[in-house]
Amino acid sequence: MKSGDPGMAVRKLRVEYGIKLDCTMMNAGPEEIVFFILVRLPADILYNSAQYVCWQWYSIIHNPYFIYEHLRRSTTSGLFIQYDMNPCTPCFAELGKTNATVTKVSFPFQIEALATCDGLVLFRDRQNMDDLEFRDRRKRTIRVANPLIKKVATVPPLTVQGYHYYYFSLACTRSRREYKVVFAYGSNLRFEDFDCMVVTLGKDHAWKLINNSTKFPSSCPKLFCYRPLSKGGFLYWAHFDLPFVVTLDVESEMFYEFPSTTAFCEGGYTAVNYLIRGKSLSCMVQLLGSPGIMFWDIWDLCDPMRGEWKKVYRIEWDFKKTEVKASV
Repeated sequence: MKSGDPGMAVRKLRVEYGIKLDCTMMNAGPEEIVFFILVRLPADILYNSAQYVCWQWYSIIHNPYFIYEHLRRSTTSGLFIQYDMNPCTPCFAELGKTNATVTKVSFPFQIEALATCDGLVLFRDRQNMDDLEFRDRRKRTIRVANPLIKKVATVPPLTVQGYHYYYFSLACTRSRREYKVVFAYGSNLRFEDFDCMVVTLGKDHAWKLINNSTKFPSSCPKLFCYRPLSKGGFLYWAHFDLPFVVTLDVESEMFYEFPSTTAFCEGGYTAVNYLIRGKSLSCMVQLLGSPGIMFWDIWDLCDPMRGEWKKVYRIEWDFKKTEVKASV
């Protein structure tokens, strides 16, 4: 469908998606009302049909504030899954309340998807396939793609070598809505040296080293050999064996360190797991109760910069009754 054929766009919206439009809405609709309607449509409808209806709709859909509001309202959650064998075909599992819908991603990620954020995918390009050992790491080509609109941008080449472990992350800053790629790496196997480099997509032409002046505990460096969790413009390094969390504010490029939950610090737990739940970092602490009973306390991180945790509920599992209860 071409952008100059609004009639076809209108018919597509009506036939395929059941969205009926009248002339008033198309040509003279108040912008606030049109915005209110469009921001509730799925991204594929906006890109494939709605943006071609008229110039007003196109302008609204491409407005940065509209894009931010559409992302904020999005309730779609799921998993980007990629098999590690050729042809490395990825798929997306959209998670519902009681089921999951799996769809094939019609975009080639030939080597490895490194990170995702807001529907964008950071990946290694296929031109590296002939050099799977990446002996000259400066020749690695990293790209970021939007599979929906089939657009790809190239990340500036790395200039560092000699690292033993590394992770890439992709995150969006909270206020400027800029996307940044973070490269965390260690220069030796004893985890004594850790560095972070960052590049802002569409803005920076080279990577820059984050000035890490934060003094972390002596046991902290081993945290960084694990892949960080990413949410809301923050990266989190956490481990079940350490009573603290390290976070990177991607916007300010500053590190913070704060204690884990009080349940973790008080002891008496049998297992601790960190995960992203909704829009925040969560900590699930497993506790043993009386014989045959087990508890899980679920904590949410309220403030990533001050390290404030809030216990949201407790799950109780009675082995004898095979019964699970949840309480606030």
